[in-house]
Amino acid sequence: MQSTNPNTESDAFYSVNPIGDLYVPVEYRAAVFARGSVKLFADQELEHLARIFTHIQRGGVAIVQGKWSQILTLNDYIQKHKSELTPSNTTRSKKSRSYTQRNNHKQAREAARLKLMCWADKDGNLQVASKPDIPYLLELIGENPNANEDCPFLVPVVTLQRIQSSLEKNYPINALGKSLIASENVLAPRSQETIECFQEALQSVRQEYTARKTMVADVGCGSGCLTLLAQQEFGENTEIVASDILPEATASTRMNIQQILPSAKNVHVLTPGDLFVPFQSQRFDIIIFNAPMGYCACSK
Repeated sequence: MQSTNPNTESDAFYSVNPIGDLYVPVEYRAAVFARGSVKLFADQELEHLARIFTHIQRGGVAIVQGKWSQILTLNDYIQKHKSELTPSNTTRSKKSRSYTQRNNHKQAREAARLKLMCWADKDGNLQVASKPDIPYLLELIGENPNANEDCPFLVPVVTLQRIQSSLEKNYPINALGKSLIASENVLAPRSQETIECFQEALQSVRQEYTARKTMVADVGCGSGCLTLLAQQEFGENTEIVASDILPEATASTRMNIQQILPSAKNVHVLTPGDLFVPFQSQRFDIIIFNAPMGYCACSK
């Protein structure tokens, strides 16, 4: 089924029959708004591997809907034939091609693989049968919540696979006695020494705040490790607010909190934003910030 022209009101949406307007995440707009057509291949059409591959090979975008197992088979087929996604160079042997040429061809092949896409409804539910369980999907692909403006949105199959793979890894945290997850692009909590450094800092000021409610901010929350650590050390008499510039990080923090503290009412994750921007005019007793390059900061 052929797509219509891009929505003239915004370059963030593309209308595809019979779905309607689809939000296109920033990272994938170059693929969708290229000169090739955008087509929906659903259910039995997924069996035509060569036809869908040819559509992508010609610069088109293939939106797929049906059984997840069939979509993975199609993705494997494209991976197997990915060398055919860029024009062959008949004038030079493979060995004589320049590094730049080889690198450009590699980048072109990877860009072409992004053209195999699934779509999710406005709430992030993938429209595939036996779908992978990926909560906060829009944030995990690097978009802020509500960026899709209550419209369905697109996500490449290879991106879904990367997210799945990253969420399958567990990071044991000795100070918590629990394991956490961290999506791709999120700093994984690997350093037990850094975490213990923060634990000691929090314990050193804990006595000062036992008699009254304490406001704690976790700036750059990442996987949410320090947010959970603050809740563990200060208990329910603490209001903990966390945020990060990366939507993937706030999503990871939410998932870890729901897994470890499903009933906690004193821990809040804000929308993504840089440093103190999400906190607006809020005031805090303690600010914790695991800054880049391993710098350990805990202030009050």
